[in-house]
Amino acid sequence: MLTILSPWPSLGGSSATGQLACLAATACFGLGFTYLRKQIVPRGLLALAVPCAQVSLGALVMLVLTPFVGRGEVHLSWRGVLSMLALGALGTGMVYVWNTNVVSAWGATNASSVAYLTPVVGVVFGVIFLGEHMTWSEPIGAALVVLGIVVSQRRLKRLTSR
Repeated sequence: MLTILSPWPSLGGSSATGQLACLAATACFGLGFTYLRKQIVPRGLLALAVPCAQVSLGALVMLVLTPFVGRGEVHLSWRGVLSMLALGALGTGMVYVWNTNVVSAWGATNASSVAYLTPVVGVVFGVIFLGEHMTWSEPIGAALVVLGIVVSQRRLKRLTSR
């Protein structure tokens, strides 16, 4: 994470607040997988019920907090609202259901490994489809992510023993 964020100012780093927020989100991400595996999966709840509860509670929290933390005027269009609902239901919703099933079947460590590849894929797609420029730290960060996945799944011994 630190490699991708580039916290060193002389090489084009970003704000410390944003970097700390990314690190906190990463920590919460790991804790969330562990909590899901230890506390939720053993209850035998339907894979659809868990993400529905998560997303609904998150939406409720945002509904309560938005008047206090929102800035500026918001102009809604039908196209924007429908796009947001489609992305939420088809993107986030389906992924949460899939994620709950993966944690149940594979365990928290393996399931979280899948999600750690998301930023790597995002950077690659940004370069390919959006013409974004890649800095030196992004390929190194991607390599560290892949190496971390290999090590966390104890596959390094399997690869070196062949």
